Amino acid sequence: MAALTLGGTALLALAASLIATPARAQARPTATSPMAATTAVETDSATTGTDRDDGEDRSPWRQWQWSGFATLAANHHDSRTQGVISAFSQRRPAEQGFSAHLDTVGGVQGVWQPVTGSSLHLQAVARAADDFQPAWRMAFLRQQLPQGVSLRLGRLRSPMFFDSDITEIGYANLTVRPAVALYGSVGSVAGLDGGDLQWHHELAGATLLVQAWAGRYDYRHRFYNLDPVDVAQARLSGIRGLSASLNWPWLTVRASHTRVSRMTLRSPVTGALDAALGQLAGGLRQLAADPRLPAGTAAALAAQARGVDGLQQVYDSQPRYTSLGLDASHGRWRLLGEWMRLDTRSAMDGAYQGGQLTLGYSRGTLTPYLGAARLHRSSADLDLGALQATGLDPTLDAGLTHTQAGLALARGYADIATRSATLGLRWDGGDTWALKLQADRLRADQASGAGVLALRGLPQGQPVRLITLALDMVF
Repeated sequence: MAALTLGGTALLALAASLIATPARAQARPTATSPMAATTAVETDSATTGTDRDDGEDRSPWRQWQWSGFATLAANHHDSRTQGVISAFSQRRPAEQGFSAHLDTVGGVQGVWQPVTGSSLHLQAVARAADDFQPAWRMAFLRQQLPQGVSLRLGRLRSPMFFDSDITEIGYANLTVRPAVALYGSVGSVAGLDGGDLQWHHELAGATLLVQAWAGRYDYRHRFYNLDPVDVAQARLSGIRGLSASLNWPWLTVRASHTRVSRMTLRSPVTGALDAALGQLAGGLRQLAADPRLPAGTAAALAAQARGVDGLQQVYDSQPRYTSLGLDASHGRWRLLGEWMRLDTRSAMDGAYQGGQLTLGYSRGTLTPYLGAARLHRSSADLDLGALQATGLDPTLDAGLTHTQAGLALARGYADIATRSATLGLRWDGGDTWALKLQADRLRADQASGAGVLALRGLPQGQPVRLITLALDMVF
């Protein structure tokens, strides 16, 4: 209860810091159409470019339109060695027992339209998992251009997967949260610092949206298996991507592809690892230079030294992410699904593919739902043969063997393949709030991997059984 009270206090402080005038209530879509609930700021007059003449004061501050969202949630699970996370940037996992860290969040967003067709969009979010430190999710300028084209520059929400615009708006999601097994792999990339072009076009009774984006993003990546937890500075540079979506009243489909020129992870631990590998490579070169060795042995040691050098910066990657998602409804039924492939182009992390399906059935204000998700590691080719003992120098061999064992263990922790099953019930008690009760079963796809979990050690223990009660609100 203390954590929930703190959440409300932090949300009020965040709202007070952002809103200079009273918030203006806005109509919200129903729970059965969360695709329309991306945010109120994306559907108001500032976005469409229409002007209003309602007799109100048109001073600059009165032209702001404000809205917000919040989730108050309590989780419980009984695993002593595994914490539940939704992203590897999460400061505080949901640990054994009761916790409010995983899903409790508040956000405030606003749009300012100084002239028709031009607008400024802001969104700030505070999460319990990050000690309610406010973070900008959106801060961009939007310019409407001819022929249905618009340009956005600044900080955007991540456009990588199907419902990434509404990830933190619990009310707009059918479930408590997007499936951690699938989306935890990219959940840390919450935004994009750069810009995008969007083109809207009516096509065969549907709305076509084509989006192209480019930019970069930084975040703090946490290695939860270390004590204390190691925090690495993650930097994604050269992000670029393209998506196309078709939206009918009963179906939305979206395909997207994103490439990252380079992703780097730098921390005291990764720095120490690179230094150790450099020393081992130097030792191998020094040994290879011994004139008493046969030429073949010396050449093999020199090649081994190059192999050890190649293991430096082993966590760096060039990810490529592809997804295909859908949101379909028929009568009382609703189906959400997404297939994805993530190729990190890193020998340490490997390549993954997977998908998720969620099925809901609405009857009045109640919507029971169930879902399943799996992310499978399709390849991982980290070769540690360069760290084999030489049989020539006991001290050097001890260092090689120790480092080889450490990297073999790290390879397991880098395996984020996960599977989950979900069963839940949603009650829409009003036009602006919903109550959800959800049970999840989470585990790493392989016992030798960590999955999208904050693991203390390998192999993984029993699956995590997570119970969540969440109250979602928009205002």
